Amino acid sequence: MGITNGTGALDRSAILGVHDREVVAIEMPEWGGRVYLRSITAAVREKWEIAISGEARRVNIRAKYLILALCNEDGDLLFDDNDILKLDEKAAAPMERLFDVALRMNGMHPDSAAELEKNSPAGPAGASPSSSPLLSDPQTASPVS
Repeated sequence: MGITNGTGALDRSAILGVHDREVVAIEMPEWGGRVYLRSITAAVREKWEIAISGEARRVNIRAKYLILALCNEDGDLLFDDNDILKLDEKAAAPMERLFDVALRMNGMHPDSAAELEKNSPAGPAGASPSSSPLLSDPQTASPVS
């Protein structure tokens, strides 16, 4: 992997070559063990955002998102679209906790955006980050205290 001109800027091969997807273990005492969540790709995020746009499509939003992130310890997905209704029948508290963790690890939680803004250099005058109505809707992503 290379860095160009000694400036610290990553080149194409460095960016494409880095393994930047993570798998994290989450202890789930309510379920008697641990589960794993994986980070999603930019392409999966785009497809998910399109799929849930519009109020009617926000039904089952936690289950729809978690089928993209719940995995085994190797990062292989455990669920598919056929499991959305089954996951939606799980207790709300553990599903909310997993949803919150998955959003945070993918930079999609409202607190993640605020933290990023706080730690990022100021952009050009008049520039503002785009906001997602999905993420600012308190019914779809509740911050954890």
